[in-house]
Amino acid sequence: MFRPLFVADISGEVVETQIESAMERLRTAVIDFLTRASARFRRRSRGVAFLVNNFERVRAAIAETSPIASVTGGAVADPMESAAYGYFTAELARLSGEYVEETLRERFGGMISFVERAEAAAGAAAGAGESAAGDAELTPAAAAPLMRDFAERWKRAIEEISAEVSASFPGTETTGGGGGGGVGGELLKSTLSRLLVWYNRLSGPEGVLARMGPEGAALCADAVANPAFIYEIKRQSRGGGA
Repeated sequence: MFRPLFVADISGEVVETQIESAMERLRTAVIDFLTRASARFRRRSRGVAFLVNNFERVRAAIAETSPIASVTGGAVADPMESAAYGYFTAELARLSGEYVEETLRERFGGMISFVERAEAAAGAAAGAGESAAGDAELTPAAAAPLMRDFAERWKRAIEEISAEVSASFPGTETTGGGGGGGVGGELLKSTLSRLLVWYNRLSGPEGVLARMGPEGAALCADAVANPAFIYEIKRQSRGGGA
């Protein structure tokens, strides 16, 4: 005689496998939708900010769920030790790094490109036992406009980045503008600190200009001082103001 089947008639292992499979398909669908939606933003940094906000919400939702007991009577599963939580944590770290780089390249792409090419040329020359000189586009003369541009815009750019982070990440706003806590606050600190790193790779004591002879060293002499830069980073990280 026909008898309907209920969940109780199915082994615990089968139920858990089916649940895990369904959750994996749901996670894949959510990620695919968010990724395609992020591509609709004109600026890549805005699309990445969209992903960071949504991935952070998904991760927070996972963390807030109650521990789940195994159907088979096994140990209680901690949501923060789940594969899904680990996946979104790793993706948030990757996307945060991408947001930092995209935000800086939108404003100082020429400087960053110069540093990357100069370092690559120096590395290739060192590997071949040759001098790095010879590329007309990688000279102090080519770097001079980049140094002037940075000196003129760096403070304004920091203020713009601070305002953009506040607008892009909920809960980041403070009374004076700039970075507060949470994801936005950490991204602001990371972005401004990374900008200082790029600038030092250009004009610092071990930077590419310092290895370009007297003309390069002369440009470094007029570089923005690290203490002034660090002060501005701290000021914006506290929320702006005097």
